[in-house]
Amino acid sequence: MAENAQQSEVELDAKQGRVKIRGSDILTTLGISIVVLVGYMVWEHKEDTRQARGEFVGAIKEMTLAQKEGVQAQRTMNCLLATEQKDREAKLSTCERIAR
Repeated sequence: MAENAQQSEVELDAKQGRVKIRGSDILTTLGISIVVLVGYMVWEHKEDTRQARGEFVGAIKEMTLAQKEGVQAQRTMNCLLATEQKDREAKLSTCERIAR
């Protein structure tokens, strides 16, 4: 039952000598290369994701600050609109303080 299956071999001739490579060696080398390449891609993706996440958080913080300033300006405007036009200049500092 022990039959010797003949494996295909590739023979390369070079100036320094000959190299014989079996098909299974080529597949093993190719498989290891693919695993290493995928591992490298995952590692790089993690680093890129970490950097993008930091930039995203920074952008969200800037948007939050801009929104707070817009809300404060809107509250000040609402306070000024609620007062009579002749008293608006005098009440501006009070409205700004209330808007905070």
